[in-house]
Amino acid sequence: MLHSVDIESCKVCFAYGMQCVACMGSNYVQLHNTPQLLSYLLFQGISAVACELEQIISNQRMKLESLSSAFVQCCPLTWHYIVLLLQVPEHQLMTLTTFSKLNGRDLSTTRVKVRTPCKVLRVEDNDALLHVVSLFGVSSVIGVRKRPPKVARLRQHDVNASLHEGTFLTDSINVVDTTNNDVNPQRAFRLNANGRKGIDFMYYPEHKKMKLTVHYSSYVVATVKTKLIHFNLLTNTDQPNVRLSDDELEYLLNR
Repeated sequence: MLHSVDIESCKVCFAYGMQCVACMGSNYVQLHNTPQLLSYLLFQGISAVACELEQIISNQRMKLESLSSAFVQCCPLTWHYIVLLLQVPEHQLMTLTTFSKLNGRDLSTTRVKVRTPCKVLRVEDNDALLHVVSLFGVSSVIGVRKRPPKVARLRQHDVNASLHEGTFLTDSINVVDTTNNDVNPQRAFRLNANGRKGIDFMYYPEHKKMKLTVHYSSYVVATVKTKLIHFNLLTNTDQPNVRLSDDELEYLLNR
């Protein structure tokens, strides 16, 4: 475990892709294990955020508004790493937030509404969106809006079973589409201002939690092939009026 780590006095060197993370110790840093443990902490934090984004954008319910949010545990090290790689301005706010607190004696739940400091990163343009894809994967900004296939029962002595189902041109997908956002700068930073599409990363240092708010759009796959090409999910072709078959689309999306 990593205890009593002062982020300001700890010199952390980040390498893209989390392949090389080093920590130089000081009098304010107490490491009970090797410094390479920081790589593991970063991997766990980034993976938790990536899984939560995938759950939001790949929601199975057809009748759902295009604005969803969720909370995920996040340590200061993970937040600094996200700020470094997303390369978008960091905003400081005081927000009114409601948290659930579990009482230890009778296991009752108390809802607490407090004003707490918050750090916000807003992803609302295509360049920043590509940084999100490079860090969390393409499934963090594009998700298929259909129920997954049912998996058959395990046979005797089998350890796993799976079932694959492709994506068709008539299926619905959720896309974080920032192409139609207003490019005029806002006078003051506001959360989800004017319904702009994008992702808000809201970090609460006092609670070690991050709130992910995703404002996306729903399309049919056949109408957004250009956007899929932009995220390298489809191969662009020079031949005009060429329509991909469902088998070709399935192959390109799952290769």
